[in-house]
This record gives sequence, C-alpha cells and structure tokens, in this order.
Amino acid sequence: MKMPRIAKAAMGLFALIFCLLLGNMTAFAASNTAEVKIPVSCTGADCTAVLLNADGTEMQRLSLTAGQTAQLTLTCKGALPQSFTLQLNNTDTNRVTYDKTAYGIRVSLDAGGNAVAGYTIEAGSTGNAPSGKLTEPVFHNTVRPADPSSIHITVNKLWVDDGDHPDSVTVNLMCAGNIAGTAVLNEGNGWSHTFTELSPAYSYTVVEADPPENYTALVAWQGDVFIITNVKEGKPVPVLDNPALKVSKTIDGQPQGNAAFAFVLRAKDPAYPMPAGSQNGVKETSITGRGEGEFGVITFTKPGVYTYTVTETDTGEKGYTYDGSVYTIQYAVTERNGRLVSVRSIFKDGKRMPDMTIPVFQNKYRQDGTENPPQAGSTLTVSKAENPQDAATPPTGDESHARLWLSLMFLALAGLGLTLIALAAGKRKAAK
Repeated sequence: MKMPRIAKAAMGLFALIFCLLLGNMTAFAASNTAEVKIPVSCTGADCTAVLLNADGTEMQRLSLTAGQTAQLTLTCKGALPQSFTLQLNNTDTNRVTYDKTAYGIRVSLDAGGNAVAGYTIEAGSTGNAPSGKLTEPVFHNTVRPADPSSIHITVNKLWVDDGDHPDSVTVNLMCAGNIAGTAVLNEGNGWSHTFTELSPAYSYTVVEADPPENYTALVAWQGDVFIITNVKEGKPVPVLDNPALKVSKTIDGQPQGNAAFAFVLRAKDPAYPMPAGSQNGVKETSITGRGEGEFGVITFTKPGVYTYTVTETDTGEKGYTYDGSVYTIQYAVTERNGRLVSVRSIFKDGKRMPDMTIPVFQNKYRQDGTENPPQAGSTLTVSKAENPQDAATPPTGDESHARLWLSLMFLALAGLGLTLIALAAGKRKAAK
C-alpha cells in the first residue's frame, strides 16, 4: 500500500523539526553553558542578595537598592534543568527587619532550546513574598520609624605608631556591664562607626575587644563621640583639644524668626588632624538664631604648628548682613615628659585676640532693608537727607548767600519791568 503524499510531507516536516530540536540540544550539550538574566529588586531598605546552588554553596552576591531593579546574571554549566536559591544575607537591626523569603530559581530549556528561569517560593520560607504567580524575585524589607527620643554614639579609632598597626579592630558598646553593640573598625569605614537608636535612659561607654600588644588604649569622649587612641610603646601620648572648638553667633536687630547660619572650619593642610565627620580638611556646623555651635574635638598625635580658619557662609537670608570676618585658629603642639601639650591661639582678620576663647560672628538684621524701629529708651538718629524737616530749616553758609543774590536779582528785574511799563503808558498819553 502506497503512503499518501500528504502523509509523506507530514513525516518529512516532523523529521526536520526533530533534527532541528536535536541539533539545538546537541549544540547546548556541546557548549555545556547557558546564561540567563534575572531581574531582582527590593523595597524598604537596601540589602544584599546571595545566590546559592543546589548544595547550598554561595555562588555570587548582588547589592540591591530599595526601589530599584538590578540584574542577576546566572551562568549554568552542565545539563539542564538546574535549581538555585536566592535569599538575603542581611541581619536584622533595631529599625530594619529583612525579608526572609527564599526564592527557588529553576533554569530549564524551552521548546526552542533557550535557557529560561522560573521562580517559586521555597518550602518553609517565612518571608514577605506576594502570593500568586511570580514574575521576578522581590524582597520586601520592613523599616520601623525612628524613635525621636533615641540617641546615637560614634566611636573613632586613632593610631599613634609608624603605620604598622592591625588592619582592623573590634569595639564593643557597653551598657550596664553588658555588650549593647559591636562594630569592626578598619580603613574601609574610616576607622569610625555610629551606634544608632539607643535609649537615652542608659549610660554607655566603648571598649576595645582585643587591644593589640605593645599598645596603650586611651579612651576619651566629647558629647556623644568616643575616641579610642592606641599609642605604641615609645610614642608620645596624644593631646585632645578639649573643650571642643566652638563658634558663637550674635545678631544686631530684632528678626521675627530664627534663621539658620552655617560656619566652616578649614585646615590649612588637609592632612592636619580634624574633628570627626570632616572631609578633606573641612568640617561644617550650623546655628539656628543666636547661640553657639560646635565643630568637635581635634586630637593631635605629633608635635607641630597646626593652622585652621573659621568663616561664616553667606546663605542669603533676607534682611541679614553677614559677618565677613576670617578667624585663624592656631595650635602649637609640643612634647613634654612623654606627653603632647597643645596651646590654642585665635586671630581675627590677622589680629591676635588674647581674651577670645571662641570665634564670634555678629550679623546685622534690618527688616526690608530699612533700619529697625528704635527700642524703648533708645535715641532715634536721622541723617540730614532723611529728615523731613529739612525744608523748614534755615539755610546757612554758601547756600544762604546764593538764595539772597537770587532774591535781589528777581526784585531788580521786577522793578525794571514796572519802569518800562510806566514809560510806555506815558508816551501813549502824550500822543493823544
């Protein structure tokens, strides 16, 4: 029995499709590698996702920014399908609870021989993943509002040695004899860390967990900033500029509200010691209305002369005239009996101010550009150009002489005019 032509055509088409599919699978088997791109995002707080293979081995990490989508490039080697797990690698904090969802990722071949990824929620996952069909992994982190009554404590590490100190140290925040927090300080974080969301009902201190040998650890503090200085044997003990360098603002006038004023501390050399929070030898502070602001504590670890300037920034507040003074703060640091001693001197616009302890900037306030109304008991002083009684004030000096001559000239011209009129009238009468 002969096979119909249409059946032969169908079998030929089937054979062609089978060969193509087999060729794709063979090509994949030959290359033994497939790559897929997976969109991953998070909400609430930044976090870090980690990709694990089937046996739990970490393959790669991906930093995520809240509200943005990142691409995870997944390379599969060997036969498909393959399974992976994607989850966060963050530890909960006082304010942030990180999503505990574990996403199962299965990479397989579609009908065209292309590697594709599918997503599921791993069994036992207790995270915040939404129900229903998943189109991409999304981690939903929970952020609690900050407690307005909470306090922050910063710890800074300083070294007095020849640069041969350890790469990192561990410090503990202590409260009532218990460890309330731990931080690792190193060059990557500028040897500084801030403990946040602390209860103001308790007292805190910081200690170094394992001080290095041949070093003496000195702990000092100013306000909510702790400074741990490790001094190597044979090096002079550093000196702290204590009390901290402050700046004062006074206002001449009666503004209706309190404006914010900005001030800048700038080192002559960016390599000079600076208070915590400085960048490239510059530290800023602000004062609202009248009062004082603080730049922070400067710790000197070597003898020398250190020079800084303090200036006010003109922020353009309406009605204010800003103080353009330039204060120079000079520290003379010397070594005495194995300890450093610091002497602070203040100069205003180049003039030494021996009785001044902090820079003082005085701004003037004039409402709408005019003088403020006088206060009770004060004397109103008005310049001549502004005095409304000037028109009634008798003229004096050269001004009075000029007016007298003009008056006499006017009378003479008037008399001459009357005389000419009289003569003309007499002539007309004689002619008649």
